[in-house]
Amino acid sequence: MPEHFFKYEFVYIFLFCSFIFLICSAFIKNKKIKLLFSLFFSVFFGLGLFEFVLNDAQFVAKLNKPQKFDNRKKILQDNIVNVTRQVYSKDKYNKYTFRNYPDRFKKLNVNKENNRIIYDVCYSLLPNKFRYTKCNKNSDNIYVFLGCSFTFGSGLEDNETLPYYFSKLMNFENNVLNCALPSKGSVSALNILNNDIVDRFTGKKHIKYFIYSLIHGHLDRNFNVLDYEANDNWICKNNKWQRIKQPFEIIKIVLSRSYIFRKIFLPKIENYNKTFYEDYLFNNLKEMDIIVREKYNSKLIIIVWPDILQSKRFYDKLKRTNFDMIMLPSYIMDGKYRIINDRHPNSLANEIIANLLKKHTDNII
Repeated sequence: MPEHFFKYEFVYIFLFCSFIFLICSAFIKNKKIKLLFSLFFSVFFGLGLFEFVLNDAQFVAKLNKPQKFDNRKKILQDNIVNVTRQVYSKDKYNKYTFRNYPDRFKKLNVNKENNRIIYDVCYSLLPNKFRYTKCNKNSDNIYVFLGCSFTFGSGLEDNETLPYYFSKLMNFENNVLNCALPSKGSVSALNILNNDIVDRFTGKKHIKYFIYSLIHGHLDRNFNVLDYEANDNWICKNNKWQRIKQPFEIIKIVLSRSYIFRKIFLPKIENYNKTFYEDYLFNNLKEMDIIVREKYNSKLIIIVWPDILQSKRFYDKLKRTNFDMIMLPSYIMDGKYRIINDRHPNSLANEIIANLLKKHTDNII
C-alpha cells in the first residue's frame, strides 16, 4: 500500500485539489469566480490524469540514502572476500535489470526471446563493497584506486579490471586496492579519504599514489536526489551524514515523485545548475588533492575520460590547474573498447589505460 501511494502520490494530490475546486465551484454564486474554480478543477484533474497515464508502471521514485561505511578501526585481512554473481539483462520492453545470485556456477534458465543477457560475471568483494585485486598485500608500495563503476569494473571479471591490469604490470608484487564504488564518484572518494577507510586495509602504511578516474557523469550524480540512477550526494563529516546542498534542492525533493516535474521541469533545473555542478566537482578534486598531499603525504593522479569535453568550461578549468592528469585518447570511447550493449569499458580498454598509467608513474620523479 505505501509503495502504491508513493508511486501515484501526485495523482492523488492533483485529484484531491481538483475535488476541492469542484466543491467550491458548486457553492459559489459569482459566475466569474465559479468559472475560474471550474477551470482550476479541469487543470488539476487533467494533471492527475496525465500523472496516472504517463507514470512508468515499473518505476517508483524514491529519495536515495547514504551508503554508509564501516568505520571500525580493525585491520582487514586479505582472506575476507565474498563472491557475488551479478547478471545484467534487458527484456523485450527495454527494461534493464540487475540480479545477484549466490551460486556462481548455476546455469540460468533465461527465455532468450524475451530477455538478453548483457553480462554475467562474478565480483570478489572486500568489506565496504571494495573489489578484491590480486596483489601483494604485504608490500610497502601501495596504490589506491578511487572512482565509479569504470574503475570498479562493472560487467567484468576480477582479472579484467583496471586495478588488476595495473597490478599485473608490476608482477603482482605491490599492494593495489580498488576503492571504486559503482554509481558513485567524487563525493564517495572524499568520504573514503576523510574517514580513514583506507587505513583499515593498509594499516596506515604510506600510500605511494591515489588514482582517481574522472568521467563526465560525476558532474550530475553529486546532485541526483533519486535512487533510480547513479547518485553520490551524501557526504560524511565528523561522523555525520548530510545531503549536499544545491540550488532548488527543496523543489527537487518535494516534487521528485511527479512524472510531469521529472520530464518537463527537472531538465530545465539541471541545465540552469550546470555551472554550479561543474564548480562543485572541480572543488572536490582540489580538496581530494589537498587531502592526499597533506593527510597521506602522497600524490593524486587523475585519469580524465574524453567525455569530459562535453563540458568545455569544466575541461578548460582542469587544464589551467596543476593537477597530475592523464588525458585518455579519444578512441577509448569507441564501441571496440566498451562492453557489448553497455557503456562500461571492457577488458581491452582497461589494459590500455593500465599501460598508460604505468608509463606515467614510471616517469614521475
